[in-house]
Amino acid sequence: MCARHFTARGDGESIAGDKLGESAPYDDPSLSDGIRPDRQSRPLHVIIFQTPRNSHTLGLRFAAKVLAARRLSVEAFVAALLPEDVVALLSDGKPKVVGFSCLLPEPVPIACDFIAKLQARPEPVFRCRFIVSGHAFRFGGGRAVPTLGPGIDVVVDVVKLGDELLAAGRGA
Repeated sequence: MCARHFTARGDGESIAGDKLGESAPYDDPSLSDGIRPDRQSRPLHVIIFQTPRNSHTLGLRFAAKVLAARRLSVEAFVAALLPEDVVALLSDGKPKVVGFSCLLPEPVPIACDFIAKLQARPEPVFRCRFIVSGHAFRFGGGRAVPTLGPGIDVVVDVVKLGDELLAAGRGA
């Protein structure tokens, strides 16, 4: 399967295309080269990843579009990536927020375990804000809300997240 990279430029437009070549789940060693998307000169506010075993991308795409409409720079990857590719993307982009999309509760532990590994790294870039979001965190439907690890926030309101990032950028 080809990875789809969706860049929301923050100017109301977006670019979609094959940017990462062949993709694989976090634990699949079949992708070894760290291929990265072209970076723009402006700072990266948010990068969103598809959590492995999460097959729906609508929420991730919607979140990227909403944040970009608020003039925030966003990159979203709608196929699971290898850990070294995620590390390379974060090291290159230095985003303020790193999010993982989870439609169902089952992939949440995968996202949380991976976030914990990123947080354990010594590089300063991994001191950013980590979030998980998606339908897995909506109440109701008879499902329990998944538990998270330390230093991981749940975001269910992407507009509020955008407002927080904009306020932080103004020093508020």
